Amino acid sequence: MWNIFKYAANVSTMWSLAAFVSALLVIIAIRSARGKVPSIIWGVTAAVFLIGLVPIIGSLYLKYESHQDAQVANSQIYELIVSLKAKDDGTPITDAHLACSIGIKPDRVNDAWEFKIPRALTLPSKEVEVTAESQDGIFVGAASILLKDDFHPTLPILMNRRANVMVSGTVKNASGEVVEHATVSISGHKEHMFTTETGWFELPAHATTGEEITIHVEKRGFDPTNQLHRLGPTPATVVLMKTPKGGL
Repeated sequence: MWNIFKYAANVSTMWSLAAFVSALLVIIAIRSARGKVPSIIWGVTAAVFLIGLVPIIGSLYLKYESHQDAQVANSQIYELIVSLKAKDDGTPITDAHLACSIGIKPDRVNDAWEFKIPRALTLPSKEVEVTAESQDGIFVGAASILLKDDFHPTLPILMNRRANVMVSGTVKNASGEVVEHATVSISGHKEHMFTTETGWFELPAHATTGEEITIHVEKRGFDPTNQLHRLGPTPATVVLMKTPKGGL
């Protein structure tokens, strides 16, 4: 009988406990047929069986509940509507690229965007961040929302203008030769610089990517030139025309 307690001491999990009880019942059944089962063995078996049954049933129940919760979470969809406005003047922005922190792409809905987000993807934090950039690259913005019981939330994002960028380019004459030491500035701003030996210039644009600026260039012997340039990855090329004879 003492061997039973020895084996019971090695039981460490509910499943090994279940195996132990099953083996014990087999032994009892065999001994019962021979009339050799002490009453204490029946008592120990009943106690071990009840103790082992509780965690087994509890574990199965928790797994069932977890499965049910997962099914419910997958069937519930948040329909998040995102709208964009310029922070400086409140102008609606209707052409932009949007992304969210859980990788779902939005659908276009009138002048806004809709993210259809399964509740299961938001667990456990339920917080989603949306980032946006206007199509022309001038405005950027981001905002977060905590998704709770409302499955039709809205998220307005105020878009900020990008910081000033630099404008660069080359000054040439009508023959395509570079013009050095020409004075380059941005119309409306006093800041200026001189072109290098290769005709290159670079200075603050006082505007953001996608906006149009006017580059002003002067040099003795050439007519002053104002040239429009849209800020972006392409450098500007400004052509100076020679001043006719008799001019400055």
